[in-house]
Amino acid sequence: MTRTPLRAAVLVGVLAMLWCIPGAWMRAAGNARTTADEPQYLMSAQSLWADGDLDVANQRAAGDYRAFHEAGLPLQEAIQPDGSRVSPHDPLLPAILAVPAGLGGWLAAKLLLAVLAGALAGLLVWTAIVRFGVPTRVAMIVVGACSLSAPLAVYATQVYP
Repeated sequence: MTRTPLRAAVLVGVLAMLWCIPGAWMRAAGNARTTADEPQYLMSAQSLWADGDLDVANQRAAGDYRAFHEAGLPLQEAIQPDGSRVSPHDPLLPAILAVPAGLGGWLAAKLLLAVLAGALAGLLVWTAIVRFGVPTRVAMIVVGACSLSAPLAVYATQVYP
Protein backbone atom coordinates (compact mmCIF):
# COMPACT_ATOMS: atom_id res chain seq x y z
CA MET A 1 0.00 0.00 0.00
CA THR A 2 1.32 3.42 -0.89
CA ARG A 3 1.18 6.40 1.38
CA THR A 4 -1.25 8.20 -0.91
CA PRO A 5 -4.44 6.88 0.79
CA LEU A 6 -3.05 7.73 4.22
CA ARG A 7 -1.99 11.22 3.17
CA ALA A 8 -5.35 11.83 1.53
CA ALA A 9 -7.15 10.58 4.65
CA VAL A 10 -5.07 12.76 6.97
CA LEU A 11 -5.54 15.83 4.76
CA VAL A 12 -9.32 15.50 4.57
CA GLY A 13 -9.55 14.55 8.26
CA VAL A 14 -7.53 17.56 9.42
CA LEU A 15 -9.46 19.88 7.10
CA ALA A 16 -12.81 18.58 8.39
CA MET A 17 -11.66 18.90 12.01
CA LEU A 18 -10.43 22.47 11.52
CA TRP A 19 -13.64 23.38 9.70
CA CYS A 20 -15.83 21.98 12.51
CA ILE A 21 -13.90 23.35 15.51
CA PRO A 22 -15.40 26.89 15.39
CA GLY A 23 -18.85 25.33 15.75
CA ALA A 24 -17.99 24.38 19.32
CA TRP A 25 -18.36 28.01 20.41
CA MET A 26 -21.71 28.59 18.71
CA ARG A 27 -24.78 29.03 20.87
CA ALA A 28 -27.62 26.57 20.38
CA ALA A 29 -30.20 29.11 21.54
CA GLY A 30 -30.30 32.62 22.95
CA ASN A 31 -30.14 31.36 26.52
CA ALA A 32 -28.06 28.22 26.08
CA ARG A 33 -24.88 26.89 24.54
CA THR A 34 -26.57 23.49 24.33
CA THR A 35 -30.12 22.48 23.65
CA ALA A 36 -32.51 19.54 23.63
CA ASP A 37 -30.74 16.44 25.02
CA GLU A 38 -27.20 17.87 24.97
CA PRO A 39 -27.31 19.03 28.62
CA GLN A 40 -28.32 15.53 29.71
CA TYR A 41 -25.33 13.96 27.95
CA LEU A 42 -22.97 16.58 29.38
CA MET A 43 -24.34 16.20 32.93
CA SER A 44 -23.88 12.44 32.66
CA ALA A 45 -20.29 13.00 31.48
CA GLN A 46 -19.70 15.36 34.42
CA SER A 47 -21.10 12.77 36.80
CA LEU A 48 -18.89 10.01 35.39
CA TRP A 49 -15.85 12.24 35.84
CA ALA A 50 -16.73 13.60 39.29
CA ASP A 51 -18.50 10.66 40.91
CA GLY A 52 -17.78 7.65 38.72
CA ASP A 53 -21.50 7.02 38.24
CA LEU A 54 -24.43 8.10 36.08
CA ASP A 55 -26.42 9.66 38.96
CA VAL A 56 -26.85 13.32 37.94
CA ALA A 57 -28.81 14.36 41.06
CA ASN A 58 -25.88 16.24 42.58
CA GLN A 59 -24.92 17.87 39.25
CA ARG A 60 -28.49 19.09 38.84
CA ALA A 61 -28.74 20.25 42.47
CA ALA A 62 -25.44 22.15 42.23
CA GLY A 63 -26.47 23.71 38.93
CA ASP A 64 -23.35 22.40 37.19
CA TYR A 65 -25.23 22.51 33.89
CA ARG A 66 -25.47 26.33 34.04
CA ALA A 67 -22.01 26.63 32.46
CA PHE A 68 -23.47 25.35 29.19
CA HIS A 69 -27.24 25.83 29.63
CA GLU A 70 -28.26 29.03 31.39
CA ALA A 71 -32.00 28.29 31.34
CA GLY A 72 -33.67 25.78 33.61
CA LEU A 73 -33.63 22.17 32.48
CA PRO A 74 -36.72 20.03 32.10
CA LEU A 75 -36.67 16.90 34.19
CA GLN A 76 -35.72 13.99 31.94
CA GLU A 77 -34.02 11.73 34.45
CA ALA A 78 -35.64 8.66 35.88
CA ILE A 79 -35.77 9.05 39.65
CA GLN A 80 -34.68 5.80 41.27
CA PRO A 81 -36.06 4.43 44.57
CA ASP A 82 -32.86 5.52 46.36
CA GLY A 83 -33.31 9.12 45.13
CA SER A 84 -30.64 8.97 42.46
CA ARG A 85 -31.42 10.44 39.04
CA VAL A 86 -30.28 8.58 35.95
CA SER A 87 -30.65 10.05 32.50
CA PRO A 88 -32.57 7.83 30.08
CA HIS A 89 -29.98 8.49 27.38
CA ASP A 90 -27.35 6.10 26.09
CA PRO A 91 -24.31 6.24 28.44
CA LEU A 92 -21.65 5.55 25.76
CA LEU A 93 -21.36 9.18 24.62
CA PRO A 94 -21.00 10.47 28.20
CA ALA A 95 -18.33 7.80 28.78
CA ILE A 96 -16.41 9.09 25.75
CA LEU A 97 -16.83 12.71 26.85
CA ALA A 98 -16.16 12.22 30.58
CA VAL A 99 -12.43 12.99 30.48
CA PRO A 100 -12.59 16.09 28.26
CA ALA A 101 -15.69 17.36 30.10
CA GLY A 102 -13.99 16.75 33.43
CA LEU A 103 -10.73 18.42 32.44
CA GLY A 104 -11.98 21.22 30.23
CA GLY A 105 -15.74 21.47 30.63
CA TRP A 106 -18.39 21.57 27.95
CA LEU A 107 -16.09 23.23 25.41
CA ALA A 108 -13.47 20.48 25.62
CA ALA A 109 -16.22 17.90 25.13
CA LYS A 110 -17.43 19.68 22.01
CA LEU A 111 -13.87 20.05 20.70
CA LEU A 112 -13.37 16.31 21.08
CA LEU A 113 -16.45 15.82 18.92
CA ALA A 114 -14.86 18.01 16.21
CA VAL A 115 -11.73 15.85 16.41
CA LEU A 116 -13.87 12.73 16.07
CA ALA A 117 -15.63 14.26 13.03
CA GLY A 118 -12.23 14.76 11.43
CA ALA A 119 -11.18 11.22 12.28
CA LEU A 120 -14.39 9.90 10.74
CA ALA A 121 -13.80 11.90 7.54
CA GLY A 122 -10.26 10.58 7.31
CA LEU A 123 -11.40 7.02 7.91
CA LEU A 124 -14.05 7.36 5.20
CA VAL A 125 -11.46 8.58 2.69
CA TRP A 126 -9.08 5.77 3.55
CA THR A 127 -11.83 3.15 3.37
CA ALA A 128 -13.11 4.43 0.04
CA ILE A 129 -9.63 4.30 -1.50
CA VAL A 130 -8.22 1.12 0.04
CA ARG A 131 -11.30 -1.03 0.53
CA PHE A 132 -13.48 0.03 -2.38
CA GLY A 133 -10.91 1.19 -4.92
CA VAL A 134 -12.30 4.69 -5.33
CA PRO A 135 -9.79 7.01 -7.01
CA THR A 136 -8.03 9.16 -4.42
CA ARG A 137 -9.18 12.48 -5.85
CA VAL A 138 -12.81 11.34 -6.03
CA ALA A 139 -12.74 10.04 -2.45
CA MET A 140 -11.25 13.29 -1.19
CA ILE A 141 -13.76 15.47 -3.04
CA VAL A 142 -16.84 13.47 -2.08
CA VAL A 143 -15.94 12.93 1.58
CA GLY A 144 -14.60 16.47 1.86
CA ALA A 145 -17.80 17.96 0.42
CA CYS A 146 -19.97 15.89 2.76
CA SER A 147 -17.80 16.60 5.81
CA LEU A 148 -17.63 20.35 5.22
CA SER A 149 -21.32 20.92 4.58
CA ALA A 150 -24.61 20.51 6.37
CA PRO A 151 -25.68 18.40 8.11
CA LEU A 152 -22.36 16.73 9.04
CA ALA A 153 -20.39 19.92 9.73
CA VAL A 154 -23.29 21.46 11.63
CA TYR A 155 -23.83 18.46 13.86
CA ALA A 156 -20.12 17.72 14.34
CA THR A 157 -19.92 19.60 17.64
CA GLN A 158 -23.41 18.96 18.93
CA VAL A 159 -23.53 16.54 21.82
CA TYR A 160 -25.61 13.77 20.31
CA PRO A 161 -24.61 10.15 19.66
